[in-house]
Amino acid sequence: MQRTKKGDVTYCRFDKLSGFPEVVHGVFGRGGGVSQGYFASLNASFTIGDDQEAVVANRRLLCQALGIPYTSLVVAKQVHGTHVAIIDEARPVESPEEWYDLLPPSDGIATSLRGVNALMTFADCVPLLFFDPTHQAIGIAHGGWKGTVAKVAEHMVEEMRLAFATNPAHLVVAIGPSIGPCCYEVREDVISAVRHAFTYADDLLVTQPNGSVHFDLWEANRRQALRVGVLPEHVEVARICTACNTDVFFSNRAEKGKTGRFGVVIGLR
Repeated sequence: MQRTKKGDVTYCRFDKLSGFPEVVHGVFGRGGGVSQGYFASLNASFTIGDDQEAVVANRRLLCQALGIPYTSLVVAKQVHGTHVAIIDEARPVESPEEWYDLLPPSDGIATSLRGVNALMTFADCVPLLFFDPTHQAIGIAHGGWKGTVAKVAEHMVEEMRLAFATNPAHLVVAIGPSIGPCCYEVREDVISAVRHAFTYADDLLVTQPNGSVHFDLWEANRRQALRVGVLPEHVEVARICTACNTDVFFSNRAEKGKTGRFGVVIGLR
């Protein structure tokens, strides 16, 4: 990944996506915003009790860093599911937050419209970015353990195939910073769900020397992409653990729930 700083705001870009000038994207850190307390400072989520004016100001800072209009953002209520919202018409809005009422709860957003930029927020869950260079379409998905086990990555690829005639072999997929297998200890409920969902669960559940079991969200989502036809050489995994890097990213696990959410944006110029 490439790290860029604009003013006080720092964001990362994927090498594979950066090769396409028509794609605007950024995975933002936690610094450079206006939120106070444990939301400090670039919290991009309304759902965790932060001051709403501060969140709006932070989202404007994200857009300013990327050089996109604030009103170009599309957002949805994230619920740890697999629904993908397809944005097939530009709707004039005074504020991106109007999209919360226009869209059903969705953990994926995809579009082929230029000038529409999808925003999702994270704090250990996996940001999944998708780009179809053939049909000029983008997608973003939110993959926590529930979404990963429910195969949100596979749902996104299928929805892009149906909506844009995307060929999975042409897709570029980027797996962003999230809690890594180094830190993501899970209990029996998650272990059971992983074993039920994946025939290759033994590759995803890593027993530690102390007997605890860790879930590899990165590999789970990478393998999903490959399973539906994405080529290995088209997948980039950031391999940055949010729990190990709380100086840069918010981490719900490492900060015991008292933290913000960092923003991830992707769109077509």
